[in-house]
Amino acid sequence: MKHIDDQLDKIDKLIGKKIYSLRMDGGISRSDLAKKAGVSQQQIAKYEDATNKISASRLALLAKVLNKDISYFYESS
Repeated sequence: MKHIDDQLDKIDKLIGKKIYSLRMDGGISRSDLAKKAGVSQQQIAKYEDATNKISASRLALLAKVLNKDISYFYESS
C-alpha cells in the first residue's frame, strides 16, 4: 500500500506544480484563480503545495480557467 500512496503523492505534487506554473506564466494571482474556481486563496495554495487533494471536478474547472485540457495535468513533465 505504501508504494501506491507514494505514487499518488507524486501525482498530487505534479498537479500542484502545474497549477502553480500555469498561474504564474499567465500572470494570474492566487486571488483571481480562487475566485474563478470558487474556492479560497488558501485552498489554491494547498492544491499547489499538494497539501490537499483536488477533486476531478475542481481540476476540470481549473483546467478550463487555465486554458488547458485536463489531460495536461496527468502528463509527465
